Amino acid sequence: MNKKYFCFLMVTAVICIAIITFNFKDKEKISGKVRIGVSDDTSGFVIDYMKSKDNFKNLQLVNNLDTYTVADCCSSTTQWALSSDEIDLAIICKEAAKEFIENDNDFVVVSPVLKNSDIFLINNRNIDKIGVTNKRNYQYDLVRKYYKNAEIVPITGTALGYALESKQVDGAVMDIFRALSLEGEKLSTASNGEYESYVLVSSKEFMKSKEYKSFITLYNKAVKELQDEKTFKKELKNYKNIDVTIKEMEDMKSWKIKFLQIKEDF
Repeated sequence: MNKKYFCFLMVTAVICIAIITFNFKDKEKISGKVRIGVSDDTSGFVIDYMKSKDNFKNLQLVNNLDTYTVADCCSSTTQWALSSDEIDLAIICKEAAKEFIENDNDFVVVSPVLKNSDIFLINNRNIDKIGVTNKRNYQYDLVRKYYKNAEIVPITGTALGYALESKQVDGAVMDIFRALSLEGEKLSTASNGEYESYVLVSSKEFMKSKEYKSFITLYNKAVKELQDEKTFKKELKNYKNIDVTIKEMEDMKSWKIKFLQIKEDF
């Protein structure tokens, strides 16, 4: 056989194998049914990216978590969904998770998945009142830490923006992605120390399944991929229809928002 022809065949074979391998890896999926409770703020960002990559073959997405109204997460829609076997996994605030786990032995907190997800949104230099989400304890602590003399005003999460706009409060602790499109001065809540904001909760039974292991592996892969700035910006545009500026990307770095990988302890 002609040496040049043989070399050509070998190179072609290597290229074909590489293409097949790449396509196989790119199409990794969770093949079984996965029911996930998520929100439409920072806590649902990674899940939305996994959806866009078609990581789920059979996904039931339960968008019923009001990420600011913690009382709803703890005691109404989400609590009912979890306790009635409607959800296998959920990403919820740590206060909601703590309250739920104390009342249901069938679920456990797996791991923190998000840190420093809020910022201070300020619309008045004279800060007398700051709005927080009702029962979101860590937000109360943040206000006490950075604005000791300010009055803390508990508000349902969906009304925080209106409270700012109507000047009922001088500032608010808000989810970063929700605050990006709002007017006002945006300040870090983690400049003097970081904090956990969201955790992954799973049913003990689901943790025994191969779907759980696949979910953790692909979730961690998604978190790693979103560390790339171009990928992050593209997904944020897809997720919240926000075109992030260079300054906003730099701001988010200074705000120290962190999407965490989950320890693969299995």
